[in-house]
Amino acid sequence: ENAAMPVVSGGVGVCHTYVDKSADVAKAVAIAFNAKVQRPTVCNALDTLLVHAALAEKYLPLVAAEWAKAGVEMHCDKRALAILKSNPSLKLVPATDEDWGREFLSLVAAVKVVDSLDGALEHIERYGSGHSEAILTEEYQVAMHFLNEVDAACVYVNASTRFTDGG
Repeated sequence: ENAAMPVVSGGVGVCHTYVDKSADVAKAVAIAFNAKVQRPTVCNALDTLLVHAALAEKYLPLVAAEWAKAGVEMHCDKRALAILKSNPSLKLVPATDEDWGREFLSLVAAVKVVDSLDGALEHIERYGSGHSEAILTEEYQVAMHFLNEVDAACVYVNASTRFTDGG
């Protein structure tokens, strides 16, 4: 109201990180950990982790183990739950439809396995708030497609959604 220049106002943030099939797994684990755990009570903390099906079996157990050390509860779709359920140290909850559009503001994250980049984009379009979205990929064309399609104030490639707020 009183600003003399355009500003990006903080508010509701339902932030997604999409882990593409070409993502560097170690880097993707570290980025997702930062995005969820570094400061979970802020509007640009990760709320939903979307993981390409081709990488899910390898990636999900690794990120879940790191999140578990920090006490993160995971609200998982059926595919993610099937991959993770054998680890009794994880806090797993079956996801509900309400979880996909929820800003958790806590050590809780929704986790979904998607079949493609387009599946991730459709999910973000439906449930995102337009705040901060990220893709983790090693493929330039995939990154550019994500950047051109996602409608959000901040869109990141291989960076945490926390990047613009001290993350």
